[in-house]
Amino acid sequence: MRPHEQNKNYLDQAHRALANPYIPPQTGPDHNDAIQRVKDEMQKSPSVSDSELNTELGKNNWITWLRETQTQTELNARESQAINAVKEARRKKENPLPPPQENDLDRLRREAIEAVNQHWKDKANSDSKVNNKDQNTVLGSNWESGISGKSTPGEITAEKDRLIKLIDDEKAKEGSGPIPGGPSYPDNGDSGSEDSSNSSGGKTPPGDKDSGKPGDQGGGTDEGSGDGSSGSQEEQIIQEEGWQNITSETVGTIISELDSINTQGGKDKDDGLDKVKEILKKVNQAKGKKEFNELAKTLQEELEQLQKNSQLVAQMQSLKKEVNEAIQHLENLKNKKPQDQEQSQENWWKKQSTGVKAAIIFGILAGIILIGVIISQLTKKSKEPEE
Repeated sequence: MRPHEQNKNYLDQAHRALANPYIPPQTGPDHNDAIQRVKDEMQKSPSVSDSELNTELGKNNWITWLRETQTQTELNARESQAINAVKEARRKKENPLPPPQENDLDRLRREAIEAVNQHWKDKANSDSKVNNKDQNTVLGSNWESGISGKSTPGEITAEKDRLIKLIDDEKAKEGSGPIPGGPSYPDNGDSGSEDSSNSSGGKTPPGDKDSGKPGDQGGGTDEGSGDGSSGSQEEQIIQEEGWQNITSETVGTIISELDSINTQGGKDKDDGLDKVKEILKKVNQAKGKKEFNELAKTLQEELEQLQKNSQLVAQMQSLKKEVNEAIQHLENLKNKKPQDQEQSQENWWKKQSTGVKAAIIFGILAGIILIGVIISQLTKKSKEPEE
């Protein structure tokens, strides 16, 4: 090739390079296309908003999260995750999950907490305090956890009653003057608001019909003027039945647990209470036994049958505890009976004087010698030949 032709070729190549500049291939991930594909999926019906997608992914901004990727492989993985999250958010819109069902224990716990809160509101003054103390000071900052941590209806009810009693006890400590924000009565020794007259620790306003007589100076023990807590019913039952081996606290816990499983009330509740009384009557008799005799044996058999077959005993933990304790008491008496007899004989011997003990021992020895002589004489006679 001649020199001028070669120069011409160089010039042609230079012109072509200027007309079609070289563009190197893109090496980074294509974020825009990935973002657009996710947005297209979000627009399908029902549409999913940015906030809903962020919630499903657990991110503050899903677009920024996609743009953070450094390679196409990483971008593809996050794009797939975002599209799946969009589909899941759409599914939840179309078929929302039903709310979780509340079981009986959770319901009892919730109702107990609500009852304590309501009782505090009923007893609190206008500043939401009782005796100048707030609720957490009186009940403890973790009182709700105390109820939530109980695992049986009886324990939940007992804890609720304990907290309510704390409120009532604190209310009773307030001064004898009128409660701020409450109704004002003449100064006759009574204290507390109208609300407190109907619950434990409160007193009846003068002239109230429940006091038994107009202007009664509250705080007495007459019917209607005493404390209105559930303890009155418990004491009344114990007095009517003549129980000496069952405490009012135990009866109160059992009644509360009976109420929690007998939500219908009415005749069913009365029938349940009658059955509980029959069982507690046997428990009281059993706990009062001092020795194991035929009656104790019969009681033990009846209580063991109740332990196995009674639906009330099976449902109520506090009642079951009483039945078990009564059976165990009788079993202890049964096992200790021979030992007690031996102990009684030993104590009798120790109480005798030295002279009496010597006489007893001499008598025993004399008896043994006499028996030996008699046996000897009989033996000799048997050996003599007949005449």
